[in-house]
Amino acid sequence: MLEVDYTTDVRPGKLVLYEAWGFPELWVIVPPGATRRRPAGVTIHRLVNGRFQSVRTSGAFPGWTAKEIHAALTEPVSSAATYRVLERVGRALGEREGTGPDDDPLWHVLGKRKLAEGVAQGRAEGRAAELVATVRSLLRARGKQVSDAFTQRAPALVR
Repeated sequence: MLEVDYTTDVRPGKLVLYEAWGFPELWVIVPPGATRRRPAGVTIHRLVNGRFQSVRTSGAFPGWTAKEIHAALTEPVSSAATYRVLERVGRALGEREGTGPDDDPLWHVLGKRKLAEGVAQGRAEGRAAELVATVRSLLRARGKQVSDAFTQRAPALVR
């Protein structure tokens, strides 16, 4: 459960309700600039014996800290650091659940698409190299000198 605490403090009223409803984990986020009386950040509450306890890391997403969650949810554009954290948490979640990228249908399709794109690019580069080698061979057969610079620049010209 995620509660955005933008203008009011959820602790006096809603927290007790979330406990009663049995949510196993609650994240309360105070966005940057939301209030002067409470600093921006995320508080993770985990249900233990029917009561919420504030904890530093998520149980639902293994190893994901409150600070990392806040960054991921409030960055205007996800940073490289956030992507690394999400990869780490995803791997931990996969290990816990016994799953991996191959179990994700979308990842599987995207992986096949990327592989096909790579194969097509490799073939195009191979054809370009063959064409450059053929042109170089023909020019040499006609007594024309071919510089190394030509060989280096030519593939870009035929793509």
